[in-house]
Amino acid sequence: MTRKVDDLLSAWLSACHAEDWARADYRREPSQQALERLQARESLAKRAFAAWLVAQDRLLEEAKMDKVTVYMESVKVEFVGEKLAERTEYGEGRNDGITDTRGVTETLYRTEDDRLVVHVEDWSNWQGEPTITTLEEVTEADLQVNGRFEALGAEASFGRPLTLDEALGDSRR
Repeated sequence: MTRKVDDLLSAWLSACHAEDWARADYRREPSQQALERLQARESLAKRAFAAWLVAQDRLLEEAKMDKVTVYMESVKVEFVGEKLAERTEYGEGRNDGITDTRGVTETLYRTEDDRLVVHVEDWSNWQGEPTITTLEEVTEADLQVNGRFEALGAEASFGRPLTLDEALGDSRR
């Protein structure tokens, strides 16, 4: 990827030089043909610059990625990705109170091939209660309002504000 960014930078610089030459030609001898050449070179330089920026952004995103290790039951799963968000919802204890002895932890990752995956750990510290872990690919819709992982999506800024109807509908329940 670094090589591609360097190549795109070289292409942009070459386009800028060509634009400079076209500008100098136009100043020396202003004509419609020279103006059209200048405009074409300007357009080429802008497109080359935009391509370089996109490649550079992608390179920076890749630099954020690390090797991630999660478990599905007792099976170790490794992939390259970036942790986007994590949330824990604690379970209910005695007398309907919140307890820190069981709960569900959801972790959202973006993989190097741009997929979104959620690792879910439904955990318990009580003897005889199993901890269940899953890993599933999700879409952005799953992270939006009314999606399967709405709260996790909100943690990762995938959510959106509620509409008035959604807000009033929630309060009427």
